[in-house]
Amino acid sequence: MCAMPIGFHGADLIILFVLGLIVGGTIFWIWMLIDCAINKRISDTQKIIWILVIFFTHLLGALLYFFLGRSAQQTQNAYQPYAQSQTPPTPQVPYYPYHQGYQAAPPMPPPYQAPSAPPPPPISYGHDYEQPQAMYPHEQNNE
Repeated sequence: MCAMPIGFHGADLIILFVLGLIVGGTIFWIWMLIDCAINKRISDTQKIIWILVIFFTHLLGALLYFFLGRSAQQTQNAYQPYAQSQTPPTPQVPYYPYHQGYQAAPPMPPPYQAPSAPPPPPISYGHDYEQPQAMYPHEQNNE
């Protein structure tokens, strides 16, 4: 009878390592496909191109997207969130301490209304021409 040694040997460790790389690579590949599909920082055309690259080149495409596609978009849009987050200031209501009791807020000024413009003067061409008088057929006297 041959006794089976306990533990892993060289060939078993290599097989486990390769299987781990395959499973890890597949998980990374799926993660990059999903990340590209839901990425709102890239246009639809770029998204389709990256998904095709990732899908057909498997791990190489996923690595390219991870290092080039994601990082390029993040550095390109680095200053946009600050510009978009600026909102116009809201009118501030004055603060009255509690010990002063309730005080109504001052009335808001009426909205600005532009003054109405006077009506334009009638158009005068400087000539008093006689207007031709046209008559309808039923108004004409046929004598």
